[in-house]
Amino acid sequence: MLNRKKTLLIFGILYLVFVGVLFFGLKYRLKNKFSVEGLNKTISGKSVFRDTTTDLCKYQILGDPKEEGNYVKINIFCSNGKKAVSTVSLSAIEDRTVGGFMAEYARIAGFEMTLFNEQNFVCYLDGKLLTDEMMKDDIRPTSTIDCTENPNK
Repeated sequence: MLNRKKTLLIFGILYLVFVGVLFFGLKYRLKNKFSVEGLNKTISGKSVFRDTTTDLCKYQILGDPKEEGNYVKINIFCSNGKKAVSTVSLSAIEDRTVGGFMAEYARIAGFEMTLFNEQNFVCYLDGKLLTDEMMKDDIRPTSTIDCTENPNK
């Protein structure tokens, strides 16, 4: 019985030393290595393994956000008959302009923002033709953006 107590005491001491070194080591590393810029790059950056596409209708964000009244719906209609209907919460978007929203949606869906112009998409914000001036305006929650591919251009 005495041998067992001695073993448990040694194990307990080694465990506490290990936990202390782990705790203070991670705390020291976090203090010296953490940066907000690195965190933003990790969150907003693009992975080299990510599937990027030139088909704007390939991916969509399904489901509705849990926040009522703080989202934007975006509907993309492609000329091949496919469509992407997405709803994006505004709480996750830093740049609350129309252009910032469109750029963030493009990043999430895996395509370049320039594809809207290159593939001749015509976009409407709440029924009004989306112009370059409107891209700089703040986006209103519960807005709807409809983009249709224009094959005639």
